[in-house]
Amino acid sequence: MLLEAGFADESREQIRRILASETLRHADSLKRLFAYLAEKSLAGEAGALKEYVVGVDVFGKPQDYDPQKDASVRIQTGKLRQKLEEYYFKEGSRDPVRIEFPKGHFELHFRRNYAVHAGAVPQRRWKVAAFVLGAAWVATCAAWFLWRAGPGDSPTSEQRALWAPLLSDDRPVLICLGTPLFVKGPPGFFRSPLVNRWEEALESLDLEWMRADIAAGRATPVHIYTGVGDAMAAAEIARLLTAAGARFLLRRSSALSWEDLDNHHIVFLGPPKYTPRINEIPVQRDLVMEGRRIRNLRPRPGEPETLEGSWPDHSPHVLEDYALISRVPGLHGRTRYLILSASSTEGTAAAAQFVTDPRFAAELVRRVSGGSGQVPEFFDAVIRARFRAMVPVEMSYQFHHVLDWKAEPAHKQ
Repeated sequence: MLLEAGFADESREQIRRILASETLRHADSLKRLFAYLAEKSLAGEAGALKEYVVGVDVFGKPQDYDPQKDASVRIQTGKLRQKLEEYYFKEGSRDPVRIEFPKGHFELHFRRNYAVHAGAVPQRRWKVAAFVLGAAWVATCAAWFLWRAGPGDSPTSEQRALWAPLLSDDRPVLICLGTPLFVKGPPGFFRSPLVNRWEEALESLDLEWMRADIAAGRATPVHIYTGVGDAMAAAEIARLLTAAGARFLLRRSSALSWEDLDNHHIVFLGPPKYTPRINEIPVQRDLVMEGRRIRNLRPRPGEPETLEGSWPDHSPHVLEDYALISRVPGLHGRTRYLILSASSTEGTAAAAQFVTDPRFAAELVRRVSGGSGQVPEFFDAVIRARFRAMVPVEMSYQFHHVLDWKAEPAHKQ
C-alpha cells in the first residue's frame, strides 16, 4: 500500500502514537509485530508476506519452523487485531488516521478518520440526536412492517406448492428471527462474528479485552438485535401468510423453546449460528451453513463442495452471497420447518424473496419438481444473489437436493 507523501507522514505519526499507547504498553511482542507489518504495508510489501516469513523475521523462529504445527504467529496476529480494535474503541477514537488489520492477510490498511476531520457533535447533543433518530427509525420500521404484512394478492399455485406443508392445519406459523449474541459491558455493546454462545465469549480472543468485565459480571449477554434483511424477510413472509389466510407468530431465536419446535410449523430466518437449536434438530441434511460458507456434504457431479459469497474489505455491503432454502420435517414429523439462511442479512432477504415473490417461486417450483409441479416434501436448494447497496439486483437458482426422511432418523447432525 503506497500512500501519497502527506498522508504517509500522517500514517507514520499514527504508527508511533499506537506504539506509545497504553493499549500496547505491556505487549512488546505485539509492538514488534505491529511495527514490522506497518513498515511492510507502507512499503507495499505486506501483500506478499507469508506466515513463515513473519515467524522468522519478527519472532525469531528457527529455519525449520513449520506454521502448520506452530500456530503462535496466527495467535499473535489475532491478538494484535483485537488490540487495534480496542485502541480505537478507547484512547484512539479521536485520532486523525485509522489503521485497520483485516483478516486473511498481513497488510494493514490506512485511512483518514473523516468523522474527526469534519468535527464532531458535542457528546450530549449527539446522544440526544441518536436517541431521537433511533426512535424515529424504530417507528418507521414498525409502520413499514405492519404495512407490508397487510393483505396482499392471493398466493399463486406455485407459492402454495412451496408453503402447503406449513399451511396444512389451523395452527399458527411461527416466524423465528435470528438474534445474534451481543456483549453489553461498560463501554457499550460489542459483537464478534466468531462468538455466538456465551460460553465461547469466556475463551474468545476477540473478547479478551473484555474478559475482566465478563469475569466480574460487569458484561452480560444480550439478544436484542436482528439484521435488516431478516426483518424485511419476516415482513414479506408475514404478508404472504396473511394473504393465504394463515395465522402467524413472531419469536426471537434466543427465546425459541423445545415446545415451540415440537408444536409449531416454523420459518427460520438467518444463519443457524444465531439459532443453535437448528443444529440440534435430528434431521440429516445435504447442505449446511458453516460460518460464511454453504457446505455441500454430498456433492453430485458438477456441484461445488463449498460456496461462499463476496464481501471485500473495502466494501460496506456484501456484493454477492449464496442462500440456502431448506424444507425439512419438524420434531417427530408432526410439523414442518422452512429454513432460509445465508452468511449475510442480505442473503436471508434474498432467500425470502425467492419463496414469496410469484416469479421466483415459479422458478423454484419448476426446478425442484423437475417440471412436474409436484414439489418434493423435503429438499435443500441453493440460490445466488448479487447486490447493490443491500438491494438484490440479480438472483438465480443454482441446484437442489431432494432429502429422504424416515419417521425415526438415525443420524443426528
